[in-house]
Amino acid sequence: MSMKRYVMIGFLFMAFAVLFQLNVNAQVAINSDGSAPNSSSMLDVVSTTRGILIPRMTLAERNLISSPATGLLIFQSDNTSGFYYNTGTPASPNWIYLVTSTTSLNYVDLTTNQSVSGIKTWNNLGTFNAGLLSTGADINLNASSNFTTNINTGTSTGAVNIANGTIGGNIISIGNTIGATGITQRVGTGNFSLNGIAGSVYIIGASTTTGTITIGGTAQTGTITLGSSSGTNILNIASGTGATTLNLANVQTAGSVNIGAGMTTGTISIGGTGLHTGTIGIGTGTGAQTLNFGTGGIGIKTINIGTGTTGKITLGAAGVGGGRGVRLGNGRFTINKPTTPITGITNNRTATVTQILEAGIFGFATNNIRTLTLPTAQGINGLVQALPGTPAVGDVFTFLLFNTGTGNITLVAGTGINLVNNTPTNSTTGPRVVYCRVTSVTPNAETIRVY
Repeated sequence: MSMKRYVMIGFLFMAFAVLFQLNVNAQVAINSDGSAPNSSSMLDVVSTTRGILIPRMTLAERNLISSPATGLLIFQSDNTSGFYYNTGTPASPNWIYLVTSTTSLNYVDLTTNQSVSGIKTWNNLGTFNAGLLSTGADINLNASSNFTTNINTGTSTGAVNIANGTIGGNIISIGNTIGATGITQRVGTGNFSLNGIAGSVYIIGASTTTGTITIGGTAQTGTITLGSSSGTNILNIASGTGATTLNLANVQTAGSVNIGAGMTTGTISIGGTGLHTGTIGIGTGTGAQTLNFGTGGIGIKTINIGTGTTGKITLGAAGVGGGRGVRLGNGRFTINKPTTPITGITNNRTATVTQILEAGIFGFATNNIRTLTLPTAQGINGLVQALPGTPAVGDVFTFLLFNTGTGNITLVAGTGINLVNNTPTNSTTGPRVVYCRVTSVTPNAETIRVY
């Protein structure tokens, strides 16, 4: 047997002995001093002059590892270089950056509860499964960038609570006073509610603002309801002590303003029993407004207008054309007569539509028989179409007729006028209130019955 063969047999024997020791002890010691491995370690590497190198690779190479074991450690050399370990499964790897105390990244694990100090800035933050809790500083979301901050968007059906804690005293500010800041509140088929406890006060429009507060946009076709719940609501509009102006439908629009139009049995007060000395104007603009008070439903309405005040209440404009009548119920009751009464008449007189509806007083001063001829009731220049609003059968208006002399004054009917009562008026009979009731509103065939 040659020397080479003896050497080979010896080498194989030594290798077998080493392998047998590894299998028996199940531990490996790599060192230069021959020391045994630590009893708690499967692999014990000892050196005071050298280190250990973990496999180094690029991000692309890391992602090509086939079925990486959970806990597998590598060193990534590109992108964000450093140690990464697989916290996922071989079938679904999840490589996590191994953060050290000197790492420059503001890394926060979003899946666990932990405390983080200092200011943290994230790019492409992702999703929070829990929440953000600050114990000593502000939480700013998108404090200085021009990007959009989304809270509870997407397909989430959860609630968004702002300052919903158990301790009060929170001040919630949405928007600011700088520039053209806009706030849009969008509600689907649900309700937008200001739902405070008893005694809560909601202020829309701060005390220092001079702007305009609009409820219901320019394209609003729905219903805007204030105080619609079944509780005992008190709705105060312009209830302060200042010189407040409250305009309802004050633009030149043909819209409608309904107050108490539903099936309510409550009381609607405009200028109530308080010490109100101001002026309440309803429908004082120049537009063709329709004002309905308690016109809807079948409820029993009580409408009080200025029941306890020494102020002035105006229904309809006081200018020319504004005193022709205000609709009350099914008829009209003339309140304001802005044109100067016609008095001192000594001869026969033909009254005009304006004189009937806006002067409303005809005074004769004669001892002779005289007549007052009424204008036509028909056409666009007739009495019926001159009434305010949309004329209706049953509309009633009046005018006053008197004579300070002894002569009898009688009426002469115009076209479409039916004189039911034509009792002469003189100084002995006294003034006569002439009642005129619309009996037809057919265009160009209108009729009026005079009593």
